[in-house]
Amino acid sequence: MSGITVIIPTHNRTRYLEEAVKSVLSQTVPATEIILVNDGSQVEHHEELDRIQRMSGIIRRFDNKTSLGVSSSRNIGLENATGDFICFLDDDDVLLEDFFEKALDVFQDEVKIDALITRTEVLDDGAPKNYRRRHVENLIQERFSYYGDIDENTAGFFLTYCPMIHSFLFRRSVFDVLRFDPNLKYGEDIFLWITMLQSNVTYKKVDWVGAKVRIHGANLSTNVGYDVKIKFLEKLDETAYVTRPKDKQLLYVRYFYWLFMLGDFRMFNYLMKALIYPSAFFKYLWFYIKVRLSAISSE
Repeated sequence: MSGITVIIPTHNRTRYLEEAVKSVLSQTVPATEIILVNDGSQVEHHEELDRIQRMSGIIRRFDNKTSLGVSSSRNIGLENATGDFICFLDDDDVLLEDFFEKALDVFQDEVKIDALITRTEVLDDGAPKNYRRRHVENLIQERFSYYGDIDENTAGFFLTYCPMIHSFLFRRSVFDVLRFDPNLKYGEDIFLWITMLQSNVTYKKVDWVGAKVRIHGANLSTNVGYDVKIKFLEKLDETAYVTRPKDKQLLYVRYFYWLFMLGDFRMFNYLMKALIYPSAFFKYLWFYIKVRLSAISSE
């Protein structure tokens, strides 16, 4: 086994990009290449992008003339990747230095798996414990205590734990025909991971931390509206990739919650569907209530 490609899309956020790139360059088992996809960043960022690219000869850069979005940028990275393994890293997050070493050991021991999923922790950079930070801390560290262990080779796992994109290491072969959907502005990664289940991709979850996420006001996933999030659920529902009854119920719980936040009366339809398994429904709601109460108490 050899060759790891790290794909990093970036758009007007060179402030954190250098740290992200350094976390790849400092791996105990080095990456073969870093594909940096500049997604139409404004001209004032180009000098810094040039400087970061000169940090290592393994960095290859592709420039989108206009912003195509994170999905299209990752797809450009996939089209040009040469490594046997693929890692996706956002431009404001970091990998732990032994991530690749430990991950490749797992792949060597378990040759039938296609993708590894590690845990993620919040990057402690002195930021205040605002709502967004507490939300992600709870999301990553406490969901198991609410929902218990769920098989990682089910749609329900991804709908419940929403593992972050940098916590994966994939065999390159799983992307022979699969790509991110550029029409989704939220949940494009989770949609692809669930789609992969239909292609018999096998996941392996491990209980060690592979990466850290930085929480700040410009996080894309926490700044989209519920109307955008609903589109992710609608597409997932249309594809019929979520088939197991309990997985469907998790989908309906999310529908209800996001429609409720929008004040959309369709929420009552999904409330009835979500209550098929009331224990999971109330666990989901209590989880979010607790997160919000924690945020209020920390202010």
